This record gives sequence, C-alpha cells and structure tokens, in this order.
Amino acid sequence: MRKVLVILAAAAVFSLLAATTAFAQAERPNITVSGAGAVTAEPDIATMTFGVSTDDRNPREAIIRNNRDIAAVLAAVRAHGISDDDIATSNFNLSQRMNWNTGTSEGYTVNNAVSVTVRDLDTIGDLMGVAIAAGANVTSNVRFAVEDSEALYREALALAAADARAKADALARAMNVNITTILSVRETSAWMAPLARSAGAIVMADSLQAHSDMGFGVPIETGEISITARVDVVFAIN
Repeated sequence: MRKVLVILAAAAVFSLLAATTAFAQAERPNITVSGAGAVTAEPDIATMTFGVSTDDRNPREAIIRNNRDIAAVLAAVRAHGISDDDIATSNFNLSQRMNWNTGTSEGYTVNNAVSVTVRDLDTIGDLMGVAIAAGANVTSNVRFAVEDSEALYREALALAAADARAKADALARAMNVNITTILSVRETSAWMAPLARSAGAIVMADSLQAHSDMGFGVPIETGEISITARVDVVFAIN
C-alpha cells in the first residue's frame, strides 16, 4: 500500500511540474515558429516484382506449370547476379475462374510473384528483359528507394531546425525584440522510410513479350527521392 501511495505521489508531482512548466511558457513572451527541411538524393536500391500467371482447367496442372515457369524466372534472375537474400515471394494464390452467366467453372488461375531488390541500378532494364525472356508474364512497378534513408532524414531535421531559427530571427528583428532562449522543440514529422518513387505501370504478357522479342532490356530512369522533416519551436523573447 505504501509503495502505491509513493507512486501516486510521484505521478502527482510530475503532473504538477509539467503543468507549471506549460503555464510558465504560456505566460512568458514567446515566438512560435515551424521549420521545414528537405533533402533530395538519388536512389541506390530498387525493388521490382516479377510474376507468372498460369491458366488451366485442372488446378493441379495449373500449379505444376506455374511452379516450372516461376522456377525458370528465378534461375534467370539469380544468374543475373541477384542473391537469394534479395528475392522473396510476394504473392501466391490459386483461384477458380467462373462464368457467372452459366454458373460453371472455366478453370483455374495460379499467380506466383517474387519481389526482387536490385542494388546495381544500371542493371534494372536488363534484369527485366532477362525475367521476361525466362517466362515472366506479369510485372509491377519498379520502386526506387534510398537504403540509408534515416541518415538523410536526420539531415532534413537539422535543416528544419535551422529554418525555424531563421524565421524566429526574422520575426524578432521585425518586432524589435530579442530571442533569449528556446522554451520547447517539437518534431512534427516522424521518421519513416520514404515512399519509394515508382516508374512505369503494371504490364502484362503481350507488352512483356514485345520487349523480349526485341532482344533488349526495358529503359528505366531513376530520378530523385525527397525526404522532408518538420519541427515546431517556441523561443522566449524580451
């Protein structure tokens, strides 16, 4: 019982201190500003998804054929220098195709897709061509990213803090007051891996085969990725 009372007392003291601090800040003359910072970088990794879609009247045959075809795609991707650590199954499903007008089955479709991480971006186009030639008949967007994006976010955060200070200085000069100290700093953006930039749309068998028949890879442009950060800062003035 005594331990509980001590904990409750400590919690009450902490709440009182927090409230007192907040009240003191509210009573003290201040300038509140928001700062933003952005860092752009060229992506250094990319992910792409290759898949094989197989139709058959018999579900077992559909799976057997699909297994064979996706194995050929994986062998070609590995032969192109992609390690097993950078290959992962992203989707597998077996579905029945129904004719809803007659209520009868028209067979089964097996979809098997693998996500591939590419670390040498110069090889993306050729890799796509290799996968197509090996039997991939479905592929989704190429997605570019920065592997160490957290370090870039910290750079953007520092720029956001500098931007907030510059705004506060400009306001202080305009109002003929002096900034004395910082009362609080709040990060209003939470770091997360930035959304990868995508190139291209989902393409199906006919388009893929056209590229394969031409005997060259698909042209891909990487572009840049922007990483942003934001902060709110309260400065005391006199």
